Amino acid sequence: MTIHKDCADHLRQFVSAAGATLRAGHAHELVAAFFGYGTGAALRAESSYSIAQLSEADILIPDAETLHQRTQDMPELPDEARDVDSVVTALCDFLRTQGHFSGEVWRTEDLAEYVKDDYLPTHHMLTIMDELAGEMAETNASFDGPDFDEATIESDEDGVKVTVTGVLEGDTDLDRPFSGDKIDFTCEVAFDRVAGRVAFRRPDVSAGGSVDDSYYDGD
Repeated sequence: MTIHKDCADHLRQFVSAAGATLRAGHAHELVAAFFGYGTGAALRAESSYSIAQLSEADILIPDAETLHQRTQDMPELPDEARDVDSVVTALCDFLRTQGHFSGEVWRTEDLAEYVKDDYLPTHHMLTIMDELAGEMAETNASFDGPDFDEATIESDEDGVKVTVTGVLEGDTDLDRPFSGDKIDFTCEVAFDRVAGRVAFRRPDVSAGGSVDDSYYDGD
């Protein structure tokens, strides 16, 4: 048995419990989409990041977008198999209960925005502050925390990188000569692939920046 077949069989049972029938071929295609592949054949052809390695991953980000697209490609699917949220939940729960995966599941269709709005503010504010300590020391200001502005995403065969830009603005110490109170920074969050196109190691987070010297007019 393989994880792909195990998941497909479970998905068929899940749909059957609701009183409908899901064909085996369709179940395999939906599972492939869950793991980020456009077809079941593409999943089976994966050699570098087999889903058999799923237990080694820290983070699973189900590909709800591809899954939704595949449901549109198969008009004969029962309604129970078209409910993408329910299908994702059923598969994630199954992977956990069967011991195939024990890490975190991130339910997001926009990883860049999720990293910017949720992951970094919740888990890495201190990391960013620590990595900008040298720049903060160049100013005459005290800082509470960064503001995140924009996020972009890049991907290749080995992983995904989210780049977030932002600003660290501080309160000026009037008892010291002014030397800046604003730092422009860039934070890179790199996800290394482990299994399929949706399972990764815990991301590596790094940040760098520079003091905004636009206040200096050169005179």
